[in-house]
Amino acid sequence: MKAIFLDFDGVILVAGDPPDGSLIVPPAQWSKRAMDHIAHVCFDNNAVVVITSDWRCLPESMAMQEFSRSPLSTHFNGGRKTRHALTRWREVQAWLLEHPEVTGYAILEDDRRHFVGAPPDMVMRVVWCNNRYGFVPSLFPKLEEILEK
Repeated sequence: MKAIFLDFDGVILVAGDPPDGSLIVPPAQWSKRAMDHIAHVCFDNNAVVVITSDWRCLPESMAMQEFSRSPLSTHFNGGRKTRHALTRWREVQAWLLEHPEVTGYAILEDDRRHFVGAPPDMVMRVVWCNNRYGFVPSLFPKLEEILEK
């Protein structure tokens, strides 16, 4: 089994450009394009989604409800989430230790602070997204490449 560790904000929940060209960043919106791309990679690689986003702690949140209606939810299977730890990378590490059946993984993240002090082999598996645009098509090959390792 392969796993994709998914942050929401800055990966699939993004602001993009202001529609009127102003400098005011619009409220974050779900990126259907990003979710479709990630779902496609999950399908092609028989990967599951593991939520690392802080939104996972609020199961009744609007974000979790919206996620449950997304194309990614079929790869989530209703409950794969990391448990809260001091850092995001430690959450991923703990989840992987509890799931030895995982043969490969990738991490979709926008905030480098979550991986300060992480083992180098883990950092190499992070696909860094721009927090304003999220997971964009140019990152698609990198995600597939990491999962193939």
